[in-house]
Amino acid sequence: MNFIRKHLYTMYKYIDQFAFALLNVGTILFISKFLVTEQAVKYIIISSLSSFSLVLVVALIISPFWIFCVKGEHQNEYFNFSIKLTLIVSTLISTILSLFHYIENESITDVLIIFSLGTLYPFYDFLRRALYVIHKESLAAMMTSFLCILTAISYFILFINNVQNYTFYLSVLVIFLALFICAILLLTRDFYLSSLVTHHSSWQKKLINYWSLGKWSMSSMICFWLATQGLFIYFGHTVADESIVTTRLCLSLAGIMAIYFSAIENKLMPQLRELFIINAIEKISEIRISYYKNSLIISIILMTLLFFGYYIFISEDIVNLNILLILCLHQPIIGLFKFESFYLKIKRFHFKVFISNFIALAITALSSLLLDKNSSNFLAYLILINGLVCSVFYIYFFYKNRDFTCATRQSDQ
Repeated sequence: MNFIRKHLYTMYKYIDQFAFALLNVGTILFISKFLVTEQAVKYIIISSLSSFSLVLVVALIISPFWIFCVKGEHQNEYFNFSIKLTLIVSTLISTILSLFHYIENESITDVLIIFSLGTLYPFYDFLRRALYVIHKESLAAMMTSFLCILTAISYFILFINNVQNYTFYLSVLVIFLALFICAILLLTRDFYLSSLVTHHSSWQKKLINYWSLGKWSMSSMICFWLATQGLFIYFGHTVADESIVTTRLCLSLAGIMAIYFSAIENKLMPQLRELFIINAIEKISEIRISYYKNSLIISIILMTLLFFGYYIFISEDIVNLNILLILCLHQPIIGLFKFESFYLKIKRFHFKVFISNFIALAITALSSLLLDKNSSNFLAYLILINGLVCSVFYIYFFYKNRDFTCATRQSDQ
């Protein structure tokens, strides 16, 4: 019975993760396919800008929250602290992003949408992941699936009624995010209310602990965001609209492969941590080889399906297919060599993971000065370069530090 229950929990997590990823991929696919290019570009820029808030919350709050909630007696306390911190951080970052966009475009409507998405998206992501902690994976899967389905239906209704303005589509997403956040809070009100009356230790101490755990991960994710989502914002007015829309769509489609790698990361990290503690270097090497083999096979299968699926259902244009191919190469590269980053994180070399991402970002920025901005592949090449460079440095730091024993505990190296 416990075996069945365990596998059901795992299945619910995969459903939830897939539905949440599909919410991003599906909306971008719809917008790219059915909206005029000009409106699709505006949708992409605003959604990319809003995603910055999510990146910070995941690294700085959600990841530490999972670690500190391992012990049941601390769940209520850290849930209360984390949910408040999520609101504060997402609101602050969304305000800054909104002001930044207003200075550039002077659109009140865009400002309201960016602020709403930047606040609600990370808040929903925190709540759905918090459901894992209290063993309500089935509720998370159900909520995210319904959110995805209702958003898709609403988008089709808008399209059928000849609505082309991007603000209507983003507003629908904002409304559904708000409704499902309220629904989760209502359905888990007992847990939430109990967290309010729990005795709390110093919030300053918690904040320091969260910062200590998340600062380098946050820095790494910011670098990665700048080298991917940030490109669409920075080059939004200099690169051709068609190139922006196609590249963003292909990046989202290639991101389907990231679901597999994320699932493997969730499974491997605890296992690697245990092996590292007992200094089982040979066993880790065996797992690494197995990871490479399985990931390579899965990547080839998914790349083939994505390529032919795009060719059959979306576009036969050779230029678009070339962009998809480049980004389909990018995803397996960063996915395959994620193992090295897993290992560095287990050994608490988070700073070296950051350095890898920072150098990759710097080289990507330099490459943008050398490559032809008029090329349809310009953005795709930059993203590929970032992934290649980052992976090279992951490998370098892995081999440089692979013989260190578990006695090494320098979290801020």
